[in-house]
Amino acid sequence: MSARTVDRSRLGQVEVTIDILPDDALLEIFSFYVVGKVNTSEWRTLAHVCQRWRGIVLASPRRLDVRLVCTARTRVEDILAAWSGLPLLALRDSGPELSRWEGADNIIAALRHKTRVSQIELSGHSSHLLRRVAEAIQESFPVLSHLGIRSLDDAETAVAFPDEILGGSAPSLRSCSLRSIAFPGIWKLLLTADRLVDLCLERIPSCTHISSEGMAHFLSALSHLEMLTIQFQCPRPRESIRSLPPETRFVLPSLTDVSIHGDCEYVEDLCSRIDAPLLELFRFTFFTVGYHTSRWELQRFLDRTERSMQRDQILAEYL
Repeated sequence: MSARTVDRSRLGQVEVTIDILPDDALLEIFSFYVVGKVNTSEWRTLAHVCQRWRGIVLASPRRLDVRLVCTARTRVEDILAAWSGLPLLALRDSGPELSRWEGADNIIAALRHKTRVSQIELSGHSSHLLRRVAEAIQESFPVLSHLGIRSLDDAETAVAFPDEILGGSAPSLRSCSLRSIAFPGIWKLLLTADRLVDLCLERIPSCTHISSEGMAHFLSALSHLEMLTIQFQCPRPRESIRSLPPETRFVLPSLTDVSIHGDCEYVEDLCSRIDAPLLELFRFTFFTVGYHTSRWELQRFLDRTERSMQRDQILAEYL
């Protein structure tokens, strides 16, 4: 036997494969694979490898972001039949697909599965179709974590939503984004969302307007809120904006990012009623600037923040 020859029979051979890893280790590897991916169907690749992997994936839907994504082009009943064991469902659609009746019917069919819908994201659709959606979500959706409904950008008349949306309760909601939606009951509904992190209400019509004092009380109940966008559709009569001086200020402990568009007096009065110690970014835009507006309350509000904000982080535009 030469010096270069290796006696493999004496060394022994150990063949190591991924199959020897326990389920917990595989789940950890799977989570690294799917985390941060834009494509929400990465879990399907894992589930199709073998029966064991499929079982691990389906047993951990939240850890692996397992979601059945339904759009106007998908037949929800076919999807649910193929993946009957999954509790989570995401509805997403934008553009012209939902404008066709069969597309709208697919979305409405998906909304009938109230206990499985975790996400609703509909954008850029007509008032008529969104009214159908409003009628379909008047009962409780217990696992809904994201609600996003945005009517057409050029819509002059806001879509009216009844107060009974989601059965009047949204305990699992973490983000909410509405645009051009006439929904006076939104404030009461969101008070039930004690996990809410991101709130974006754009083009708020006059019927959904809330006073600056009421807004301060409302925000004080959302202790986990980090990002806030409030944009009113039109100015309010000046006499309806004035309110009594604040008796106390409310602390918003988690708020880091704020964007407000409205009357200058409204923004000033709101800022006089709240403190945001973790604030990092504050943007405000006005309909008009009154000659008597001092903006001292805005300055005082910023001065009260515990973190020093750079002045170039404050964007003030007068429209």
